[in-house]
Amino acid sequence: MIRSDLALAALATAAVPGMRPVSVAAIRSGEENPLHQSALVEDVTGRTWVVRSPLSPAAGAELERNDDLIRQLGKHLPFKVPAAAGYADLGPDGRAAVYPYVEGRGLSLRHLPVGPGLASAVGRAIAAVHNMPRELFEEFAVPVFDAREFRDRKLAELDRAAETGHVPNGLLARWEQALDAAPLWQFATVPAHGSLGGESFLVVFSDEADAASGRVVGLTGWERAQVADPAEDFAQLVEQANPRAVDAVFDSYSLARSQRPDGYLLSRARLASEMQLLNGLATAVGSGDEPFVRRRADDLRKLDRLTANDDSLIPRTAFAPVPDDPEP
Repeated sequence: MIRSDLALAALATAAVPGMRPVSVAAIRSGEENPLHQSALVEDVTGRTWVVRSPLSPAAGAELERNDDLIRQLGKHLPFKVPAAAGYADLGPDGRAAVYPYVEGRGLSLRHLPVGPGLASAVGRAIAAVHNMPRELFEEFAVPVFDAREFRDRKLAELDRAAETGHVPNGLLARWEQALDAAPLWQFATVPAHGSLGGESFLVVFSDEADAASGRVVGLTGWERAQVADPAEDFAQLVEQANPRAVDAVFDSYSLARSQRPDGYLLSRARLASEMQLLNGLATAVGSGDEPFVRRRADDLRKLDRLTANDDSLIPRTAFAPVPDDPEP
């Protein structure tokens, strides 16, 4: 449920013993269907906190996922990873979380500058995530996949969506062909953020007028962390950013990786960006959420029209069927 700013401040007080709020300001989300409601709360000592209140029971369960892992990530990354300082009960929606504020602003991937500077900083930040020891993620029982398992998961997702009858045949054929292209699915899985978007990054500028002065100071939203395809962390970037900015990010990323990324990473990222439209479709059909289903079906039809004459998703070198037991 939607809560007032004052209610969010009260949640912060309940979550962090001794906190005495003096001001609160809502944080507006740029997402179409946000999972959480957020606000900045300043306390009597001048310290600032971030309150995140889930808008559904599912979002509430996800908010607390990987809490133990998140508390360890800052030891392995060159930027801050805010961990919850406390929680406040919300009843059916779970619990609201309160985090120490990290200076910085969210990133608009659509306006990511072309060239060095901020794009390079983003690439290095993603590489730092993917360079972490996978044993750390395995220790905290996040989902772990190899390349074959990850591809099979994608196929199952596509099959479930196809059963709804809302995915155009053109898109089904396009995505099935990509999932059957063997070279695309021969890669090493890595520790991944899992839902990396512009709002996940916290960035600051030493010169507000110079994009080259931008640097990443924090990364938030680790609820879907997993050992998986590194391309998943490029999906929203590929969807939203200028292609030249994507190239700058990827060049910096490649240089900073401890292992050279495979040659089809960006192709899989593009596939992942398109298949994001399947998220929640089968669940919405099952629960009778007609407004969501109509919006998503419209989006799928639009994408089908836009890609009808596009054969660039799969590089020509990748046209080969997936073998029975491919090596990652």
